[in-house]
Amino acid sequence: MPVLGGMRIQDLTTDDLNKLWAKLAKSGRLDGKGGLSSRTIRSLNHLISLVDAQVQGLVGKNVAIGVTLPAATRPDLQFWSAEEVRLFLEGVREDRDYALYYLDPTTSMRRGELLGLKWPRTDMAMGELKIVDTIVPVNHKPTWSVPKTDAGYRTIPLDTRTIEVLRDHRRRQLEERLAFGGEYSDLDLVLPDPKGTMFNPEDQSKRVHRRVSKLGLKQIRFHDLRHTYATLARRSGMDIKDLSVRLATMTSRRR
Repeated sequence: MPVLGGMRIQDLTTDDLNKLWAKLAKSGRLDGKGGLSSRTIRSLNHLISLVDAQVQGLVGKNVAIGVTLPAATRPDLQFWSAEEVRLFLEGVREDRDYALYYLDPTTSMRRGELLGLKWPRTDMAMGELKIVDTIVPVNHKPTWSVPKTDAGYRTIPLDTRTIEVLRDHRRRQLEERLAFGGEYSDLDLVLPDPKGTMFNPEDQSKRVHRRVSKLGLKQIRFHDLRHTYATLARRSGMDIKDLSVRLATMTSRRR
């Protein structure tokens, strides 16, 4: 808006956009600490795309198509060794959210899938759970969502140890429910906060960061715990097709 807000779209040129993206790449952060990421700039260019304007005949050419965009980059993926995973889980064993920290590197589930998991979708007798709902941050607030692709709707088998962890967590959760009484929000979530309400995914990432720092382990992102699962699974000989289904990177069975 500050740069292009007063301009008619018919007068907009590719050069105007190139200058804007170059400026944002250098000093676009609102906190004044540098430029925006290539991913953000590419998203902004997509947002300003003039496809509809071109279809409606408002412009003869879509100038957003010919812009020079920064190359797409992805953060380097990090992962832990099996020993580092053991040390982490041992270090958070008495943590109230131990079940969350245990499930992430041992089931391949994403952060939002873990936080959106509900007890009715968790069958400990059958030894499996179904991923149907997710919780994502929208404007820094936890919001209900669903998997982005069909592959995201999947069933994950649970081993004996994972079922044991979930049962221990369930007992503790029932104690919290009794303690808070009418203040408890019964959303059927497997991994809510002590009062039963949904966790903010961003806050949980910060919690993991603090716990990892306290334990003196190599700092990795919450998402990298999922990557750790994939790396260790491949090293243990898991079939790549089975792993792809587990990670929801290819089509798997629906709910």
